[in-house]
Amino acid sequence: MRAAGPRSALAGDGRFGEARNAVYVVFFGNGFLFASWAARIPQVRAELGVTPGVLGLLLLCLAVGSGIGTPLSGLIISRLGESRTVRVMAVAAAAGMAVAAVGVLFGTPAVAAGLVVFGCGSGTWGVAMNVQGAAGSTPAGASARWPGQAPPRSWSPWACRSPRTCWP
Repeated sequence: MRAAGPRSALAGDGRFGEARNAVYVVFFGNGFLFASWAARIPQVRAELGVTPGVLGLLLLCLAVGSGIGTPLSGLIISRLGESRTVRVMAVAAAAGMAVAAVGVLFGTPAVAAGLVVFGCGSGTWGVAMNVQGAAGSTPAGASARWPGQAPPRSWSPWACRSPRTCWP
């Protein structure tokens, strides 16, 4: 028997499959955008003619952007909502990637700026799509999260109050 929990707004109206598929699409889009950048790192290094140390600093720009966007994501989501945040930040991340791609023609500072924007957009996008996935969970245990994701926080040993609340 399952412990009673919050009921999803989607569970009763038959739109769960549609919401689940939408979450899959945004997870795939975020991963695809990052993979597109990761596959081009050697080419960007060659085009810019930078040393491994400078390349490391460029990659740090992506982390700095994500470090800025992720803590602000709660505020952004509370103002825009999850769906709108995903859309806005997907555009921001794509714009940052475009700036980084075109920035190769202009030099390292342009690529760095694009990666900061990409990191900020991608980090906030990631939080918003996780909020959407968690909101789409049904009381029956089905989840709209990407299958490879970590289990919900309520499954962690630190959140367990009894075996009944920890394991579905």
